[in-house]
Amino acid sequence: VRPMLIQMMSLDELCDFICVLNGDVLESQLNTAGRTIDAVTSLRSMAVQLVEDAQERLAYRAQRYVADEIEAFMPTIEDLDYPGKLDQNKAIEAAEAEARPLANESTKAKNVSGDISADSGVWYPPLDRTLMCLAKIYRCIDMKIFEGIARDAILACTERLNHGTSELLSQTSAEADKATQISPRLNANLFLIKHILVLREQIAPFEIDYTSTETSLDFTT
Repeated sequence: VRPMLIQMMSLDELCDFICVLNGDVLESQLNTAGRTIDAVTSLRSMAVQLVEDAQERLAYRAQRYVADEIEAFMPTIEDLDYPGKLDQNKAIEAAEAEARPLANESTKAKNVSGDISADSGVWYPPLDRTLMCLAKIYRCIDMKIFEGIARDAILACTERLNHGTSELLSQTSAEADKATQISPRLNANLFLIKHILVLREQIAPFEIDYTSTETSLDFTT
């Protein structure tokens, strides 16, 4: 089994593997409460070791994902099509709303409320990838390890958002400026503010401890 774990590259596969072992195997099939069978105890020990190995592999793959898919992200012209992407999203939502039956009016009213995450389809890719990664691994690894990965992912995401803002400012946006009567700098600032607010809202349930301790030794005395 361990060689199979080493070959696993997908976060989804590793998370599913851990969930199955923790839930269906350890908590159900190999629950030793009130049981003294040596074979069960031995199998449970093996399952616990497999979970720990899978969690170690998952932590490594999550770190690589942060480095490769978030920190190293380079935007395309389409990724930086703001506020064009927002306008397109509003047009799509309006068309879908018109197509809904009258019986779904209550649902429509709820969807067009002030939910800041309702337009996740137009999130900047590093933000979407950061939240997706953290949501997948949240309950699958030790909390301390999760917090370390989360800090790295959030820092990388924030840096990419700042980079995207700079790219928006550097673009030639005379046509967009005339069409929207909004300056390129204001568009860029709104882009950054919107995504930072979404990031702050979406990571709140994780209850991440952002503090870190640095230790240094003074050999001058």
